Amino acid sequence: LKSTGLIVGSSRGPTHRLEQAWDEFSNGHRLRASTSPTTTASGLAAAIARDLGLEGPSLYLSAACSTGLYCVLQGVASLKSGLCESLLVGGMEAANTGFTFEMLRSARVLTTANGETYPCRPGAEDRSGMVLSEGAALILLESKRSQHSCAEIIGWGAATEGGTLTGVSEHGDALSRAIANALKIAGIDKGDIDFIVGHGAGTMKGDAAERE
Repeated sequence: LKSTGLIVGSSRGPTHRLEQAWDEFSNGHRLRASTSPTTTASGLAAAIARDLGLEGPSLYLSAACSTGLYCVLQGVASLKSGLCESLLVGGMEAANTGFTFEMLRSARVLTTANGETYPCRPGAEDRSGMVLSEGAALILLESKRSQHSCAEIIGWGAATEGGTLTGVSEHGDALSRAIANALKIAGIDKGDIDFIVGHGAGTMKGDAAERE
């Protein structure tokens, strides 16, 4: 893995540390010497690369809920450009802070089914919103197939919606354009698709747009 690169990201970045540092500063405390690298979003990628002993390129991306997939997309582009021959790519999120909860409540995307066994029900008629959680996932991309390869990326696509409160139009226009582009690059028809994994956040508008 020594020459392997890294492209990771998150929507919120090092939220806990940033809010903690701001609170310390606001209360007149002297900031620690490590404040800058530990509150800068790109510091996450740098810390992982150092921990794993990687010497390839190290990049950080942030694209809200699409961050993980954008890291994969950028990874594919980087490999095809010859930037390196292998990359760890993926996303992570650990932003369960009071400020983040309040921000998402204001955006009206959090579930109101608090206390229920299954508060997040993507696609269900009685869904009321998303559940803020934490997680991380990385995959290894290689420019050449090997005996350890378990899948191949043959198509990819991305697009941007016009301005909306949640970033998703009523009919999922950007999703449609991204899917069409991926099918075109892959050289396949929509009838060749056997399995689709949706975003499934459980929000009213987001789930509806995906179905469109």
